[in-house]
Formats: sequence, structure tokens, C-alpha cells
Amino acid sequence: MKRLILIAFMVVAPMAAITTTTGCRNQSAQTIAYKSLRSVAEGVDTGMKVFARAVVKGAIPEDTQLKVKSLHDSYQPIMEKAVVAARFDFSKPAPAELAELAGQLTEVIINAVNQR
Repeated sequence: MKRLILIAFMVVAPMAAITTTTGCRNQSAQTIAYKSLRSVAEGVDTGMKVFARAVVKGAIPEDTQLKVKSLHDSYQPIMEKAVVAARFDFSKPAPAELAELAGQLTEVIINAVNQR
């Protein structure tokens, strides 16, 4: 059950946040950009917390831990740059590279947690 909730949150929550924020006419482009980035960050953070608990329990092999660490290390500076860029260019809420890395990271985490 926890796995289903995790998957639902990691997939549905970011999409819901993006669709609900982009439909509001009274929100600035900057607000929409930041909410888009926030939804990506929340999805990744939630996945990392679940993953960390699984690692502590000894349920995740070392090679998977290294893969997640590598992806997360790549994701962090891109997220930081995206937040800074959102201050100046509101036309692109989340860079494709950031979304791709977040998706890869989420997929590895879900697969790892489901294999335990």
C-alpha cells in the first residue's frame, strides 16, 4: 500500500500542481515557474526520503544506492540553476534536463523500493 501511495504522489502530485497553477489567470508567470519547480522538488524529495528509509533497512543494493546518489548529485545543481533562472525567465517553468533527471531518479527509486 505504501508503494502505491508513493507512486501516486510522485506521479500525480507534480502534474496536479502544474495543471492547477497554470490555469489560474491571476498568478504571475514567476509564481507559476516557482510552483512548477517546487512540484518537481517535492516529488524528488519524497522519493529520496522513502529511498533513505529502505537503505537504512538494508533493502537496497549498493549498486542501486550509487546510481541514485549519482543521479541526485546531477539533479541538485540543475535544480539550483533552474530556480535562479526562474527569477529572470518565466517562459520555461522547468527545464527539460531537470524534468528528465527527476524522472530518471524517480524511476530508479520506485524500481528499487518495489524490488525489496
